[in-house]
Amino acid sequence: MSDQSASRVLRYLSACRRADGTGSGLWNILDEVYDLQGLPDLLEGHEHPITLDDQKAVPELHRQAQVHRGARRALLGFFFIVGRHPLPSQPRRKRICSPLFTLPLRVKKDASGFEDVSLEDIQINTVLLDALRAAEAPSPELETVCDAVPPLPWSQADVIGLSYRLNDLLPSVNWSPLRDYPCVPGERELIAASSRSGLRCVPGGLVCAVDSSAMERSVLHELAQLEAMDDLSPPLKILLGTNGQERREVRTKAVPLDLSSAQLRAVKAAAESDLSVLIGPPGTGKSFTLCAIALEHLLRGKSVLVACRSQGAVGVLADKLGTMIGESGFVIRGGTMHSDVGRSMRAFFDRCIAGQAPFARFRDPASAELEAKLDSLDDRLRKITVDWKLCQQESVRWAREEASEPAWWLSSLWRDYQMSSAERRLDQADEPWLLAAEHHQLLRQRHATLAGLMRSRIRERFELGHALREQRAVIKAVSQAVRAQSPGVQAERFAALNFEAAHRYFPLWMTDLNTAHRLLPLVPGLFDLVLIDEATHCDGASALPVIARGKRAVVTGDPAQLRHIPFIPQTEQVRAAERAGLSDDEADAFDYRRKSLLDLALQAIPTGREVQFLDEHFRSRPEIIRFANDRFYEGALRVMTWRPSEGSRSAVAVHRVHGVRGASGVNAAEVDALMGFLEARITEEAHLPESARSSIGLLSPFRAQVDALRIAAEARFPARVWTHHDIKIDTPHGFQGHERDVMLLSWAVCPGSPSASQRYLNRPDVFCVSTTRARSEQHSFVSASDTDLGITSLLAEFLAAQSEGPDELAAVPPAQDRFCDELSTALTGADLQVLPQVVRAGVLVDLLVFDGENALACDLIGYEGALSDAYPADRVAILERAGLRVFPISYAAWRRTPEACIEAIREALRHR
Repeated sequence: MSDQSASRVLRYLSACRRADGTGSGLWNILDEVYDLQGLPDLLEGHEHPITLDDQKAVPELHRQAQVHRGARRALLGFFFIVGRHPLPSQPRRKRICSPLFTLPLRVKKDASGFEDVSLEDIQINTVLLDALRAAEAPSPELETVCDAVPPLPWSQADVIGLSYRLNDLLPSVNWSPLRDYPCVPGERELIAASSRSGLRCVPGGLVCAVDSSAMERSVLHELAQLEAMDDLSPPLKILLGTNGQERREVRTKAVPLDLSSAQLRAVKAAAESDLSVLIGPPGTGKSFTLCAIALEHLLRGKSVLVACRSQGAVGVLADKLGTMIGESGFVIRGGTMHSDVGRSMRAFFDRCIAGQAPFARFRDPASAELEAKLDSLDDRLRKITVDWKLCQQESVRWAREEASEPAWWLSSLWRDYQMSSAERRLDQADEPWLLAAEHHQLLRQRHATLAGLMRSRIRERFELGHALREQRAVIKAVSQAVRAQSPGVQAERFAALNFEAAHRYFPLWMTDLNTAHRLLPLVPGLFDLVLIDEATHCDGASALPVIARGKRAVVTGDPAQLRHIPFIPQTEQVRAAERAGLSDDEADAFDYRRKSLLDLALQAIPTGREVQFLDEHFRSRPEIIRFANDRFYEGALRVMTWRPSEGSRSAVAVHRVHGVRGASGVNAAEVDALMGFLEARITEEAHLPESARSSIGLLSPFRAQVDALRIAAEARFPARVWTHHDIKIDTPHGFQGHERDVMLLSWAVCPGSPSASQRYLNRPDVFCVSTTRARSEQHSFVSASDTDLGITSLLAEFLAAQSEGPDELAAVPPAQDRFCDELSTALTGADLQVLPQVVRAGVLVDLLVFDGENALACDLIGYEGALSDAYPADRVAILERAGLRVFPISYAAWRRTPEACIEAIREALRHR
């Protein structure tokens, strides 16, 4: 694909994004409006200038655009939905005067009038239509509603026909006033109609001054800038298909974190590839991995920009990094001027400018001393690895000789000699469990030393910068930009910043996609690495300007999770592709409605080396994640959350409710059942300290049910209870990226529920998110039986799976192993519980030993049976990340000192 093709794709995506965001926030535009002349002539396609009744209106609109620097714009709106009626998605908006269609206007430079307009630029207010659609029961598909709009130009008959079609689809709105067209009411009539109860569609037309959304001031403006650029950044070229992937060998740094093999591969891919992808199913440590990638780059002296779709996701990553390093004040975060985070950043700058270097409270030694300590630790780790291999070899040799049967007296003497030699060598060596314990301890010291090294390097840079005038000026310039009270002034100060110098002190920046423009000038390759989170939930346009700022980029998401919701009709998308001049293949490759940012990244990457799938799940108890793992992830997840004792309470439960979903879409019986359960749980935990109380989430796939649950909970529970239990009530879209200890699911369907509701519940992304939010308990409240749901229902499959009972330890056909049998018998006699040859976290454990809450994975070494081989390093790491400490025990040690072995196992269990 050529650079011209990239410009066409950018133009197409920009047009789609503009149409997708049309009307967001346009709920009541009556504050500053002007009557329009000749709306019927315009809609019939007659060419004539846009004129207003008020002659002073155009100069005033021009003045506002200049004063607000593009933050306000002129818009023509027509066919208004008006009245007093709260919509489910907008419960606080009781007065509505929102245009069904909009046309952007541009004032001429001399303020003499408007630039010429085209009917092709008219856009449907899909945000308004979606809110109206959601208020219906059953709810028609948004696409069906949009398809009811005839192609322009429109005659009177077209408008009247439109009123009848919309009346069939959205009967809660009175569409009959639309049949008075071409009689067009003015501002006064719209004001009067907006004060009446109920909703109606009035065929008025007004020009108004409205606030531009953050998306229009940032993403759309920057997409236009990208379209005009001669050279784009490498990852953006790959996404747009103009460049192939380049990979360079980089010696990656170790990070102060315990990483799986998939996470290590992701760290390496991020360092070596222009564009890589990280697939992170729920609870698999995606945020943890992003932090590891960022820390690895910081240790190599690189700059990193982390961008998320929402400020909430930015906060999660910032908190994790702060916990890992010890402080997050040196991280520059966008969109937080007036928040606690903004105040914390300003306090950090106050301390730095006053000469107080960051991380001083940790008392870390100088970086040179820590580097020397790292070398010493690495030497010791290498020596332990060698000692461990020798110990293993001697144990195997001893076991082999002990099991041998000499044929005559000379071979018997030789065996005795070999045995005594092996025993002398074993006497001189540490027991394998001691070597394993020391290895574990040294790894922890190494992680702590690496964290200290990172802090020390940052601290030393600030100390040096404070002493040099030019460098101190850089720190002060960043401080002044962070402190700017106006977004416009802040953007100007950051644009004037010397980022190459600033990255020496502030190598890590974090922002949400909509505020990146305030923080960072649009300069290709401004950062060494850009990390984009929540890419499945992001459209194919919004993150491109951020990716353009990186020399390399990592895109993260999960194809099984909720995708972005496009509010652009198919017909509008087709027109955008035609106007941009896309070929059929290009239009299919960059299909805005079907493809998220993650999809674009996956299709652009040529080999599987740049795509990593995180397969270790740390969030939910096994019974909770089992269905999603089997149904949506092909059983690929290693569940790392098993514990010997989870208490008597079941992880999953189904509560059958004899409820009916009413015409409003609310199942009142399920609301009552959830409130009863919630009240009982809150009462049960009232005596516990706040830190020990369960966080609780209430989820329903349907907005009307969510609203009913929220109203009932607000009426029943005071604010302090919401705080104590961190209660959240929302749809799956609202729970994306969130989790709670206890989740209560109200499915809200019943016999006779609309088929549209059943189809919505059968969406894999909706169902996957709904059933993967719980950590400890998940309770489903259901009014429909399995037969009501049908054999193709995801909900029916899910309910059937919940009745399968608790998740037992996965066992394998037991192999005959004398060592395992002897040790199991002895440990059972010592009042310890044992499970031979079970699978935990997807790997085989020779012998699982547990006592109450504590467990050990015994690695049986040396005896020539099925279990003789020592665990490889990756298996040890997997089990320890799953909370199972590996305890290697040799057959030689067991036969020579069995009492010492049992006591060592007891001691290890006591100190888990």
